[in-house]
Amino acid sequence: MVSRHAIAAAVIGLLVIATPGCESQPTGLTATGSVTAKGKPVSGVVITLQPVPPTEGPKATALVFDGRFEFGPGAGLTAGQYRVRFSLLPPEFRQAAPEEQRSKFPPEGSVIPAKFDSQSNEIWELKSDQENSSDYEITIR
Repeated sequence: MVSRHAIAAAVIGLLVIATPGCESQPTGLTATGSVTAKGKPVSGVVITLQPVPPTEGPKATALVFDGRFEFGPGAGLTAGQYRVRFSLLPPEFRQAAPEEQRSKFPPEGSVIPAKFDSQSNEIWELKSDQENSSDYEITIR
């Protein structure tokens, strides 16, 4: 199971804004999609893509708000297969979110079952020659 600290570190990495004027542009693939629970868009969820060997590259995380997520070129994703995992936004980040978003988060004490996180068998194959978009239905208890 991924520790809160690992998720927190990943979320902090997502929240860092790139400095304008960088000389090189990110060249990773982009990937977008939606996440619902009981057919309704979710907020306050983290989606993680873990490369499945022989796919190389970093693990990438993105925040899900209003049922949408996006991995930009800066995530460093490459073509290949990735295990898809979902977790709830850690409490320290839930509290830091704007009230408008917090009101959409699952109630305190909610959990995402292991079959969507540490025991996920969901694989997403990203391709370099097409748009990478996927929709997911998860359970939040």
